[in-house]
Amino acid sequence: LELELAELVSVPSEDEEEDRGNIEDRVDLGAVYRCLHIHSVLGERAEFEKYYCTQRRKQAQLTLSLSHAQQLALRNYCEFFSNIVGFFVVEDSIRHTVPSMVTKVYLDDLWSKTVTRLCSIIKVNAEGIKDSDVLLRLKDFCVLFGRTMQSLGFSIAILKELSELVWRSYQDVLALEWKDRFEELFVRDDYTAIKLTNHEEYQVILDMYPCQTPEFDVLPYPKSLSFSMMVPRIFQAVKKYIDVCRSFTENLDLSQTELEDMVNKATNTLFSSSLTRCMTKAIRGSRGNLLRLIQLSVNMDELESACAKLEAHILAVVTGISQTDEEEDSGGGTGGTGAGVSHATRQAQQPQVPRTRLHGIAYFKDIRAEAESQ
Repeated sequence: LELELAELVSVPSEDEEEDRGNIEDRVDLGAVYRCLHIHSVLGERAEFEKYYCTQRRKQAQLTLSLSHAQQLALRNYCEFFSNIVGFFVVEDSIRHTVPSMVTKVYLDDLWSKTVTRLCSIIKVNAEGIKDSDVLLRLKDFCVLFGRTMQSLGFSIAILKELSELVWRSYQDVLALEWKDRFEELFVRDDYTAIKLTNHEEYQVILDMYPCQTPEFDVLPYPKSLSFSMMVPRIFQAVKKYIDVCRSFTENLDLSQTELEDMVNKATNTLFSSSLTRCMTKAIRGSRGNLLRLIQLSVNMDELESACAKLEAHILAVVTGISQTDEEEDSGGGTGGTGAGVSHATRQAQQPQVPRTRLHGIAYFKDIRAEAESQ
């Protein structure tokens, strides 16, 4: 499994493929076949088959017999999943050579019980992890494990729960990480409108937050934006969160609709669980400070409009089509007609309107109302 993760993009040679697929070269099953033959000669074949299945069930339980502490501390996912894969590779091989001993019914039942226990172990482990990178690695192993077992002919419908379990823990960890980031942004902010003395300073802001308008562009320097640095920094933080969530969905084989819903829902959770709480705390901590409350109200108003830009970013990371690409394809800004792009390509880029909306607009309105009431 460790090698498979490192070689997902590589193509093995024919010799390597043959070596991987030949279990007899890796595991000596001769002892099992000899015992089966001896018991068959003695007329006790049925007893041996029953004994074999009973012992293998116990061995399967032993593979997954981890204490609560071991489940929490589990980090060697390669060894853990490889043991399970190896167990069923052996059983599947014997099923094809001695179908009367290892039946499909027995194997399916054993697999079903193993998966149930496995989901319980992964759930406990994922809930105990506080590092998003470790959770991402766990997800990769869960996906690879599912694909491996599917290639052996096992049903992996229930295995989808593994990724969902890890995803929930992943969101919880990210929410805590981003809560700390947001709190730091509120502490760092000077709660004054951004002053621009030249175009270079303006470009720095535009690189962080696309707030360019023709009316503002024609104003002479020095000039001021209405919001403080809090707005572009929060915008960048939320964009980063969206990108991190999208990285989790890699190799999950989700449709574009499912991807968009998944990332959108996660972003809404970020708003409700982290960002709005930090904002409310900042407003209540500014009680009596009129200038700060006014600036917070202006910032909330600007963040409302920023939600549309975040929706566009979600669509871009899900489809892989950036707004720049769309402008170039349509000849935007150059007076062109996009003649270099085929009709089929433009059709493939549709739809360019987000299916779902972020709830941030409603949250920011409520917080702005609280700032104004203060």
